[in-house]
Amino acid sequence: MSRDDLESRVEALEAKEAIKELKHRYMRCLDRNDVEGLAGCFAVDANTWYTDGKYTFDGRDAIVQFLGRRKRLSLHTAHHAEISLLTPTTAKGIWALEDTNYREDGTVLHGAGYYQDTYVKVEGEWKIQSSGYDRTFEQVVPVVGTLKKGPRAWVGDRGEETWPVT
Repeated sequence: MSRDDLESRVEALEAKEAIKELKHRYMRCLDRNDVEGLAGCFAVDANTWYTDGKYTFDGRDAIVQFLGRRKRLSLHTAHHAEISLLTPTTAKGIWALEDTNYREDGTVLHGAGYYQDTYVKVEGEWKIQSSGYDRTFEQVVPVVGTLKKGPRAWVGDRGEETWPVT
């Protein structure tokens, strides 16, 4: 293997790892209601579609406004990444999604699906260019027992806020 081949392979691995970190940061920022962090995950001209296209948004500002519209108690995980580098500055990925969302109406949504994303490298940093998912299942059931928000569930939370937000 030549030095150029080895360098190319290392660059590809570094790009894939950076994209994985980007997706995981997106999930963490979503669950922590970190609006600034979410904004940093998207390209300015990004677009999204969620819940099989029920919610679609064009532009980072519109996406972040939707995602940050309310505080949530949730856990989103993305795993089983399949990332393909298309050029040195573009990529696409498929991710398995599993999410649990406690809703203000006293129900919990547990679901799964597959994200289909594209990525673009902007000024040396990978960003989400497009993102959306199709559900494989969704179950909504009443919350049984007591649900208590952790004292530091959200970015900037000092343990004073309650949930549901009233």
